[in-house]
Amino acid sequence: MDQINQSEAGKNLGIVSTIKEKFNKTENLLDKILVNIVLLYLFIPIEIFFIGFLRWYYSLVLTVIMIYVFCKISKSIKYKKIEINSKIKTILIISLILIWVAFSGIGGFSYQNDDYIVRNPVFNDLMSYDWPVHYNFENAPEEITDVVGNGEVSFSYYFIFWLPAALIGKVLGYGIAQICLYLWSALGIGLIVYLIKRATSINGILIILGMIMFSGMDVVGTLISKKEFGLGLHLEWWNTTFQYSSITTCLYWVFNQAIPIWIITSLILNLNNNKSNLAIGSLAFAYSPFAIFGMIPVMIISIFKKYEKEKKSFIIRIKETITSQNILIPIIIIIIFGAFFISSGDKITVNGWSFAGINSISGAINYIKKYMLSIFLEFGIYALLIFRERKKDLFYLTSIVLLTLIPLYIMTPANDFVMRGSMSLLFILMVEILYYLQYSKEIIKKYLLITLLVLGMITPFNEIYRSITNTVEQTNIIKKDTSFGILDKIDIENLALYDRQFFIHNYENTFFFKYLAK
Repeated sequence: MDQINQSEAGKNLGIVSTIKEKFNKTENLLDKILVNIVLLYLFIPIEIFFIGFLRWYYSLVLTVIMIYVFCKISKSIKYKKIEINSKIKTILIISLILIWVAFSGIGGFSYQNDDYIVRNPVFNDLMSYDWPVHYNFENAPEEITDVVGNGEVSFSYYFIFWLPAALIGKVLGYGIAQICLYLWSALGIGLIVYLIKRATSINGILIILGMIMFSGMDVVGTLISKKEFGLGLHLEWWNTTFQYSSITTCLYWVFNQAIPIWIITSLILNLNNNKSNLAIGSLAFAYSPFAIFGMIPVMIISIFKKYEKEKKSFIIRIKETITSQNILIPIIIIIIFGAFFISSGDKITVNGWSFAGINSISGAINYIKKYMLSIFLEFGIYALLIFRERKKDLFYLTSIVLLTLIPLYIMTPANDFVMRGSMSLLFILMVEILYYLQYSKEIIKKYLLITLLVLGMITPFNEIYRSITNTVEQTNIIKKDTSFGILDKIDIENLALYDRQFFIHNYENTFFFKYLAK
């Protein structure tokens, strides 16, 4: 009897072991599915561009390469057992994401900030015109032709993020396209939350709340410099020269750049080898040429990251980086999108050191004061509080060093180099802060940090508050049916902006349109 019982117990243990093994494999499979969805999220818009904008033989070759590279990147990632959230927590995270994105203006369901003056026509024209998009102003009114000429121009911009929804819009119409753009954006935010949790094990609720509310202390800067405050004010304009945008501000104003850059950054934080880091990081250039300035250092530092339980020499790390995907993708992205973006010519009318115009001691003193105040309020005080525990993390060190240096240079009248070049770095700093809040045992510093973060939260709160109130009151809603090809009198004041940012004159003579484009 004892032998029979022991035999049955052994069988039971074997069954339990098999069930556990299958369950672990299922969890690994779920991780693999989600991470590959992330890769598809980044690859699909770029692939649509290749097929829609390039000559068929180029798009065919590039499609084959992209499939090959996708498989190589997927195989290079080590999938792992993941912690599955409770249903209540998952529903709460998804609900927060859907509400947050709904009031961003994406999809046209709510109030839209001033940048939608150009975001709406970009999206509309990608749906309405053949690709590549061209405009003919031959029969346009004189007040328009005086600015943009009376011939045909082409359209160039970093619109890659819109392409999946725009392609659907070509088939199913404007309304469906808007819903798809909203869902595509919400999916991107959800994938970011997953990737951060995967890399750090930070609580998912903390991650989404951190993304919604993380910001520098712009309210303090506004009170010091402008001595004013009001609900709904765009507080970051206190600091036009050195402006670092909050996560919410980026989503509500430049989502087409921000969402893919955050995904790429989050994915790099997850990598446990160097086989695909350059390939993944270089995708950023297609989505935001300015953001690549902050992404390049992140890619480089990722090579030297101390991977868990691994000690690798410098030579081994470099050799590990020399892979087909790390070579092919950067070359393809630089050639194709570099050629496309520079087709519009040199339209960066402002370019140089932010201190170049100083010509007096008082001017230098004022510049230094503003610079130091900006560094302190935007991120410096946060970085100092977590320094002791995070000082050995290369991503943390890289972010604070570069965030200190980036404001010294200006590019474009809107200072896109500072605002967009900092997106990946500020995002990393946010992750470092969230990690500190969850795991640090420095209670006093933690409560001080939370207090300062609450002050910072006023910036995104104002963005959300302005969107909600204007949506409810139906005031200042940007026109949603605008087009760069049909410029009415309301758009006259923006013609110079359109011409500088979006129109390519004599496009037939540019490398992209002469040799690559349809």
